[in-house]
Amino acid sequence: MLNKQRKKQALACLISQPVYLYSFQTTRNQLKLVFPTQQYQLFDTKKLPFRFNYRVDMLDRLNLLKAGSLCSLLIQKLLCNKTKINIKNQFRLGTAISSRHNYFDKVKPECVATLTGHNNSILSVAFHPTEPLMVTSSRNNSVKLWHINYTRTSAECVALLKGHSHYINSVVFHPSEPLIVTGSYDKTAKLWHMNPERKSVKCVATLDGHSFFVNSVAFHPTEPLIVTGSSDCTAKLWRINSACTAAECVVSLEEHGFSVVSVDFHPTEPMIVTGSRDNTAKLWLMNPERTSVKCVMTLDRHTESVNSVAFHPTEPLIATSSADKTVKLWRMNYERMVAECVGTLVGHKYSVLYVVFHNTEPLIATGSDDKTVKLWHMNTEHTAAECVATLEGHSNSVLTVALHPTEPLIATVSHDKTIKLWK
Repeated sequence: MLNKQRKKQALACLISQPVYLYSFQTTRNQLKLVFPTQQYQLFDTKKLPFRFNYRVDMLDRLNLLKAGSLCSLLIQKLLCNKTKINIKNQFRLGTAISSRHNYFDKVKPECVATLTGHNNSILSVAFHPTEPLMVTSSRNNSVKLWHINYTRTSAECVALLKGHSHYINSVVFHPSEPLIVTGSYDKTAKLWHMNPERKSVKCVATLDGHSFFVNSVAFHPTEPLIVTGSSDCTAKLWRINSACTAAECVVSLEEHGFSVVSVDFHPTEPMIVTGSRDNTAKLWLMNPERTSVKCVMTLDRHTESVNSVAFHPTEPLIATSSADKTVKLWRMNYERMVAECVGTLVGHKYSVLYVVFHNTEPLIATGSDDKTVKLWHMNTEHTAAECVATLEGHSNSVLTVALHPTEPLIATVSHDKTIKLWK
């Protein structure tokens, strides 16, 4: 009983710190693991959740705090000066913090590995959501699957995917199945299945229906769907069969006036966003059966081609990057189906080719024709972002940037034929 009371006092002291609550505003899923949903209001710091769920023990709570978005110094101050947490647990948490690169300490990531092997421009890169794997695609008509050694921060090519007859513009992992999808200049997308050891990959389906280059591909996060964007001015929605051996085109999205170069599914809503060389991004609403798609919004504040689009993983935000050298943040009202441009990120010297949100941190990464990658830290209102690091090292345009979902690792690929890992 006394032990429980001490736990409660220590946690009450932690929770009473406004900075603690702020840290979890950007990691809501973690907060929901600690406290029942009905016992707190996420953005109301006056209502503090003092009723605890003891099924999550003290070390679990500390580990959640460690993974949150507080900088190391603030966590140390809270632990050393404000709580009754014992020395052993302080030491364990401090060790974990010191071994973890924290983006919020604003330490510029360093290039820790340069990978070669493709003999032409590398056009796309993606991390596996849960396994130590990375995939890259190239102008040499091939895809490479890499096994990552996190300790040494290195990667070894374990499989080569051949089947496309032209440049491979886009490659992504499925969020939960052992699948990869690729999009190519040969006008097709291909679905690939990885064996259980993840050391061989077999093409199981070819998605044939576009009349020009396939520039971008994406898996739906929870449903058996793929979206592809093409230089034929359309995007197509495909349904994967139950055996994951074929995909059927169920609808074509046809309101863009030029090439569709980027596509993304919303993480929870039945929506798709597309970016085009017609200088716009469009938001599309899928019907409940996923058999029709309607354009409900056009984002038209860019003055040149929209090169990349991305939904925020938790907030009602879309990021668009453009040849006009900027990135724009759009706040969405999904009930009224309207969007407001709430921020413009300026800093790149040339076309911004790629934009991506971090899964859990208020962080944006961009790659550009100016040969650099920039990391941007968003404010609490998600209306602006400050450039906190510029990564220089590539000798040509940076085409794609991948932020690892759990490790402090960034991968970038370039026309210079290299993959760089940054930590």
